[in-house]
Amino acid sequence: MGDNVGKKYRVLVSLAALWSVIMPAFGQQVSGPVGDIWDLTVVEQAPSEIEAGESTDNERREEQNRDENSGNGRDNSRVNKGSDEGKDIAPSLVDRGHGYFTQRTNELTRWADNYFGGTEVDQETASSRLRLRFITDWDERYGTDFRVRVGGKVNLPAISKKLDLVFRGDDSQDDINGQEDPAQSRVGLQYQLSGLESKRHRFDLTMGVNSSGPRPGVKYRYHNQLSDKDTLRVTQRIQYDRDEGAHATTRVDVDHALNENQLLRSYSRIFYSGESDGVEWSTSGSHILRWRDDTAKPGLQGRAAMVFAEVSGVTEPWSYVSNYRVGVRYRQQAYRNYLFIELEPSYNWRIDEPGLSREGAWRVELRFEFLLFDDLRHDKKTKGGG
Repeated sequence: MGDNVGKKYRVLVSLAALWSVIMPAFGQQVSGPVGDIWDLTVVEQAPSEIEAGESTDNERREEQNRDENSGNGRDNSRVNKGSDEGKDIAPSLVDRGHGYFTQRTNELTRWADNYFGGTEVDQETASSRLRLRFITDWDERYGTDFRVRVGGKVNLPAISKKLDLVFRGDDSQDDINGQEDPAQSRVGLQYQLSGLESKRHRFDLTMGVNSSGPRPGVKYRYHNQLSDKDTLRVTQRIQYDRDEGAHATTRVDVDHALNENQLLRSYSRIFYSGESDGVEWSTSGSHILRWRDDTAKPGLQGRAAMVFAEVSGVTEPWSYVSNYRVGVRYRQQAYRNYLFIELEPSYNWRIDEPGLSREGAWRVELRFEFLLFDDLRHDKKTKGGG
């Protein structure tokens, strides 16, 4: 018992030492009272969608509607200009401050989603975007595994502007109780329903496939700015499998912006089906920070880290916590603005079932990721940079 406790303390001390190395580097790179917000702009290229955060399908359609109605708005403004002139009330200092922090929070949240990547975010962007990942996973208990994964979506405008080919990808943030989300197929189709979309709500019909045949489903997403520093995103998926019946997954993400370079994020995942161990769940909290090295080569300044703690478990046949996990996820650009390297060491305290002793094990994941975004292509550039 004493050896196990001592081992856990040594692990925590090791992670704290690693974080103490990262934090000073962060503090040296940011400037100003809260740090200057930075992007991943390459000198010879305009900022890409991943830098500032790409607009979603809903935002793109709302912008089109505003453009169509702008003519009528301009005509009305000319008629009423004389009578309304001088009556406009400038926003107060409090309103301007609230708007500023709300905008910065949205930018930081969107940046974190785009920079680290995520299944739901990539599948709701306005244009096609894919992430090709080469992953080497070493676990002290389970050994070494190598896999290649593709995540994101491809638009299918020849069929319908609202139809996309989607790929689940591979991201540990999407896992539930250490397993990939069973309520989402690795490859499938996604169709956004008309007339129901807004900035807060989105509905999609989905169609996956596996060895048992087609897997029809539905997805609902709710997004809301709770305050000038807090955002909420809830996603509900239901998919039907001919052999296993219905699968349901609920995801709740809450973000709190500390400043322009630091973000606190909470993830919660719940899965249920007729074949699952009751309700399978995972919840985690993370501290995300970003900084840049202005002395590095142009386009390679972007770096970010995520420190996280996660708890997973099931409710049947016994209700218990299957794993406690703590770790650090470090991500940095390399060579080009479409290539990223990630290193994620973590420590796990697992138990297979109640009554057995809990075992500790190190796990390390190394990822090489290529961003297959059209605006990041370098072979399209001319000598003049156009």
